[in-house]
Amino acid sequence: MQKQNNLTADTQNNLTIDDVLKKFKRFRKKDINFFIKHRIISYPLTVNDLYILDLIHRVWRKHELIELMLSGMKKKNIANIVNRALSGCDSKLDMWIYSRVKNKRELGEKIYTKQIVSEAISLFKLKKDKKLIQHIKTQIKKVKERLKTQKRRHKMPEPEIFV
Repeated sequence: MQKQNNLTADTQNNLTIDDVLKKFKRFRKKDINFFIKHRIISYPLTVNDLYILDLIHRVWRKHELIELMLSGMKKKNIANIVNRALSGCDSKLDMWIYSRVKNKRELGEKIYTKQIVSEAISLFKLKKDKKLIQHIKTQIKKVKERLKTQKRRHKMPEPEIFV
């Protein structure tokens, strides 16, 4: 039995994304889906995909790699990336809700949940259903709490070098 990439030949067949996540600890499900979406690997996973993942895994989340990637960017773009990462948003809708609530709070305006829900539905051309409306309301509540926590800790994600 040939051993490749710390995986035996028997375990390389029929691997699920969860199996890959157990073998490559630095990856998240979101990372694997990104690789599939951008056709870096295929799904279902092949032996070659595991080899590619092993190579990427060696440098994934290493400070040197992140520094190299950021060194060619403008400070404004880096600030946007940092703010998005710190916001904890998974989708464009969630990011929009975060920025909308944050901007209203910074301007001292009152945050009306119904107004933000209706703006989100019209802007993203979404169908009005109870589940979606509840998701948006939940996100607004989470963002409000996150911003309160950040304010209390004096950790607003605006480092001086990015201003």
